[in-house]
Amino acid sequence: MREVKQPLRQEMAAQGLTVTTLSERLGVIRGAVSGALNPDNNNEAFTLFAMAEALGCAWRVSFCRRENATHEDERAVGA
Repeated sequence: MREVKQPLRQEMAAQGLTVTTLSERLGVIRGAVSGALNPDNNNEAFTLFAMAEALGCAWRVSFCRRENATHEDERAVGA
């Protein structure tokens, strides 16, 4: 999760924002933002998306195939 959260931290620093300021923008308590930025905390994607939105950024997600993927990994969800 580090590689996902680092851009959020970088953008906060670029904008001179604190965790408190971002939590106020999001309308959540400071601990929610602190927890979300913790690299060991596995957040829901919508939380990270909301944080990007509050920073005025677009959230881009890319997928790349794992080299160790198997045929079983390729089946459709719910299939």
